[in-house]
Amino acid sequence: MAKKQSFTDKMSKKKGSGAAHCPVCDEILTPVRVREFATEGGRRRQVTRMVKLCKCNSSEIYG
Repeated sequence: MAKKQSFTDKMSKKKGSGAAHCPVCDEILTPVRVREFATEGGRRRQVTRMVKLCKCNSSEIYG
């Protein structure tokens, strides 16, 4: 049987020591999928990429 997991267990796993921290604001970096458009030879196509986001670089990514 699986062990019951409480809310505090879930939050401690999210804030775990293995998480990457931002060197500027010392906040935990959250991976976010960003969609953008790239042009190739006059054609536009959608490109998705994964970006690590925190409060200090969110304005650069979201515009």
